[in-house]
Amino acid sequence: MSQRVVWFTVFGISVLVVVLGVHLYFFSRLVNNTALSGAGRKVAFGLLVALPVLSVAVMPMGRALPQSWSPYVVFVPYLWMGAMFYLTIFLLTGDLARVFFWLAHKISGWPAWWGMEAKKLFFTARWL
Repeated sequence: MSQRVVWFTVFGISVLVVVLGVHLYFFSRLVNNTALSGAGRKVAFGLLVALPVLSVAVMPMGRALPQSWSPYVVFVPYLWMGAMFYLTIFLLTGDLARVFFWLAHKISGWPAWWGMEAKKLFFTARWL
């Protein structure tokens, strides 16, 4: 096997691992850790499965289709990649803030206000 094939394989596997990891993180934060109803949970799960599969499937298709169709076909994967980047940044920032407040609570004894907020949000989500 040539060195080029090995590097391409390593790069491809690395990209798949990162994309799969990000989508599993999205699943845990946006589907499991929320008070979504059954239908909302199914829609979120469907989107988190369909969008990366569609992104991978459409990229080669954009080259095979006529050049006039290509921008319209590859629009969705590029849009999802941008949204995925921003969503990752926002969720990680929120998680870092949660860790900071948890540490501040453990170290200085601040009141654990996030527990009450979670109960209020769950109560509100049941009525929506």
